[in-house]
Amino acid sequence: MPVTTIYEGPLYFSAQVDGSSIFPQTTFIKKGVTVVDFMMDGSRLKKIGFNGPYQLSNFYFLNNDPYCPGGKCVIKNHPLFTVYLEKYNTKPYRIEEFE
Repeated sequence: MPVTTIYEGPLYFSAQVDGSSIFPQTTFIKKGVTVVDFMMDGSRLKKIGFNGPYQLSNFYFLNNDPYCPGGKCVIKNHPLFTVYLEKYNTKPYRIEEFE
């Protein structure tokens, strides 16, 4: 996904495929124009049992860890943001591509 950002630091992702498979991931992003890759576990996609493109739902990325022990989140990174995409389609991956 191409992005233009004033933020540099960790980026946290989460998404669902087929209503239940969750793909949490963390990466690092640099300021400026860049491409952010969201990597998915191919073995989990293979278990779904059909070829892509896959429609991700509840796809979001944010710059602070979504894990909040005891209900208290520690905000380390600024500016604070969350980007939510209701739906996002992947490339047309074939099930045979996954291990």
